[in-house]
Amino acid sequence: MNSESVSAADGAHSVRFLKTFIFFLYGVIAVWGPYLTLHYREQGLSGRDIGLLGTVFPFTVIFLPPVWGYVSDRAKDPRMIQLVGVAVSGVALLPCAFGHSFAFFLPFIILFSIFYCPLVPLSDSQIFSAVAAYGGDYGRIRVWGSLGFNFTILAISIVFLFVSDIRLIFVVLFFVVVAALLSLYGAPSLPSRLKHGEYLRGIKLLRNRQFFVLIVGVFINRLTLTPLYTFFSIYLREMDIPLPIIGLIWMIGPFAELAFFHYGDVLLRVFRIKGLVMLSLIAGIVRLFILAGQPPTWVILLSQLLHSLTFAANHLGAVTYVDSYLPPQLRSSGQTIFSAIAIGTGCAIGSYIGGILFDSVGIAVTFGIMGFVTILGAGFFWFAFHPEDRPRSHLEMTRTS
Repeated sequence: MNSESVSAADGAHSVRFLKTFIFFLYGVIAVWGPYLTLHYREQGLSGRDIGLLGTVFPFTVIFLPPVWGYVSDRAKDPRMIQLVGVAVSGVALLPCAFGHSFAFFLPFIILFSIFYCPLVPLSDSQIFSAVAAYGGDYGRIRVWGSLGFNFTILAISIVFLFVSDIRLIFVVLFFVVVAALLSLYGAPSLPSRLKHGEYLRGIKLLRNRQFFVLIVGVFINRLTLTPLYTFFSIYLREMDIPLPIIGLIWMIGPFAELAFFHYGDVLLRVFRIKGLVMLSLIAGIVRLFILAGQPPTWVILLSQLLHSLTFAANHLGAVTYVDSYLPPQLRSSGQTIFSAIAIGTGCAIGSYIGGILFDSVGIAVTFGIMGFVTILGAGFFWFAFHPEDRPRSHLEMTRTS
């Protein structure tokens, strides 16, 4: 066996472990995303408290990229950062099983957020480095994250068929974290593409009018939909939907997202960047107003299919714009500042406002209010965003990012 075939075999082996790691990394999100707010609610927390806890992670996305970029710059093996991040964030969440107050949860959620926030950007960087080193396609590796998310939710739903104690999510979390740590050892040791100076360079991009308008469009999307994601499980529980069914309802969105990304290149050519972002905002309006009406369960199930537009269309349009229209030397910093301001700030403010509205007017009315805000945002975006209509294909984007 020659050296080239050995190298190819080693590369395939490393990529398999990388897929496994990403599978379980997103499995962690499947635990704290849909279910942690239910745990908060069962412990008697108010909507405002839940909303405040929901702002912690987005704020770390805003303020910590320079810190983790600095650490990543100096790390000889980024896997060590991932190892510490997974271990500490997992250990930080486990004590929440015994919490009963906002004051108890807050320090653990802060610790979790600090150490979990670099893991997804690092894994994306790792995927791109693996594709550059061994060949392949970004999407075919990244899809394992969505599969891991749904697999973990399915596992939790099965557990709930036998025991309806919400604290069992922390048992599942323990096994998911251990599996992620074990798979990390076989993942490829490749240099990180995160740089500590990218965040500061990205600030200057806000002087670009179209980039700023794009950020506003994505910001509105995240601000208005974050209350949905934060309180959706509570909303379903208040409609007397059983815990196992809640998990299955959550699974519909990621499956729809996978289908969208599979045909994303074709949809990008048809709708272009502006059309995709507008489509996401319109779908958000429809989705929020449907839920505001507290419809039958089967209608809620169908509305979950709109996740393919409210998230996937918005994300695809936004990252394609950054990669297609910014100069090559600014694309990394553009993605960094886009993530921090549009996603981090939008999610943080949306979670906080959603918590206040939840307490004052109820969750259904909150969804309705956010639907009207989305209408205003969509109108602004339609009239203000006018990029050149020359985007590269999604396939080319993922290979050259």
